[in-house]
Amino acid sequence: MSARGVGVTLKGIERALTQYEKVLDLSDSWYILIAPTSLNFHLFSRILSSEVRMIISSIFINDGSEGDGFREFRDRLAFIYGKDHVVEEIFERIDQIEIISRFSELSNLIREYKGGELGLRALIVCSGPYKLDLFHLSLYLDARAIELTEDGFRELISYPTWKLNEVSLSILYVAMKLEAMGERVTPHSLARYVKLKEKGERRDVRSKVVSLDYHIRKYLEREGLLQKERDPESKRGVAYRLTKKGINVAKLVEAHFRSQGLKMEDHIDLSSLNQSVEVKISS
Repeated sequence: MSARGVGVTLKGIERALTQYEKVLDLSDSWYILIAPTSLNFHLFSRILSSEVRMIISSIFINDGSEGDGFREFRDRLAFIYGKDHVVEEIFERIDQIEIISRFSELSNLIREYKGGELGLRALIVCSGPYKLDLFHLSLYLDARAIELTEDGFRELISYPTWKLNEVSLSILYVAMKLEAMGERVTPHSLARYVKLKEKGERRDVRSKVVSLDYHIRKYLEREGLLQKERDPESKRGVAYRLTKKGINVAKLVEAHFRSQGLKMEDHIDLSSLNQSVEVKISS
């Protein structure tokens, strides 16, 4: 591949891995905010809008300077939930190992949090001299990681796709395509398009359904990416629905395969899937 071709591919991956938005939606969870003190908090407040009340605790990392509106924003959060919920951390030195070590207990706190229907998640704003270290922390905590832009923000990789195997990622991708067509996502429709490695004799549909259900239960349902529900068109059957989080991860699947040097055609029957999409559109 030529140097120009590599550049084009990398740009395509970057576009697929990021989403540019102007309003930050935090309605899916309660959040712990982790942000550097040098952040432009006037801009950050603008993209938060009324969602600021979803931030129940905040940790500001002092990186040597204060950004516009820092004190005002910090005091606002302290007013909503109390001063005990606002902490400022000062590091003697900072690097990837140090920052992850300092926040290692936060992972257990997030996992064990009980707050009604909503869970708890970290929101990390990657900015300033510790930008890369903060991004590494977001992967460790399975956090949402964002970066401010001139007129809004971009969501960085919001889920570590390496936590899922190729079968699980393929299920998400096929489910996204089926939902986009207005089709029900059922065990049989997934079995039609998701490829599985053959073991011994050729797999029949029933065998594929059982195997796919295993991946869904072990990975996708547990991670809150796919929900199982009763199929409205079948008394005994089941159907699946992507959650909001699942949709965001499904959008990363193609870029994940490319970045790993994998061919989607080896895991998904793309020709049949794309043909179904074309037929649906033409009809």
